[in-house]
Amino acid sequence: MSRRRTERERERQREFGRRIQRLREEQGLTQGDVTRMSGMDRSFISNLETGVYSIAAARLRDLATGLRVDTVDLFEEKHAVRNKDEMASAPRYMELVDLISKEIASGLLRQGDFLPREAAMCQRYGYSSFAVRKALTILRGRGLIRSWGELHFVASPDDLKPIELREGDRVVVRMPTPAEMFHYAIPEGISVLICRRNAIATRTDEIYHTDRFYVVVC
Repeated sequence: MSRRRTERERERQREFGRRIQRLREEQGLTQGDVTRMSGMDRSFISNLETGVYSIAAARLRDLATGLRVDTVDLFEEKHAVRNKDEMASAPRYMELVDLISKEIASGLLRQGDFLPREAAMCQRYGYSSFAVRKALTILRGRGLIRSWGELHFVASPDDLKPIELREGDRVVVRMPTPAEMFHYAIPEGISVLICRRNAIATRTDEIYHTDRFYVVVC
């Protein structure tokens, strides 16, 4: 069982690397370009794409910057546009992200305030349901909002709890499986931190929401 689990983890790591390579190529970037914009070592980028290396949660934003994408795009596949409404709204969801982000930054939306439901947001902001869902996913990934079912509210810094990492501990960031989403009540679009403690003989993985926890290296 342990060997099968390890192989699954390696396959997820390789799949993450393939996704990073696809994103880089879609942006027309070389590994050197990503290195210059992210501040990461070129050999690390190469090994990340081939699945040899995993990446610490603290460096995900740097990687996203180097790839010219949002952090959430590191984990989400870009699905084909299904209809004209989605085609028209797909480029616009970042406008909605910026709009809500500014409302939060200005204090118009304060910590704990609920956002309108998706249907009401479509009417209020004039976007399709596709654009609204995409924007909410990105806002969750940035830690600006949290979701519970169909309810969405402005997150508070106090909601985040630290995960202390010590020498030998390993962390992998990935999207949760459907079973993990159900068991841990993880909202759609939220990635998870998989932590394996070096000091624990059982090597049991610890799973944390990235919208509720952050990493602290001790």
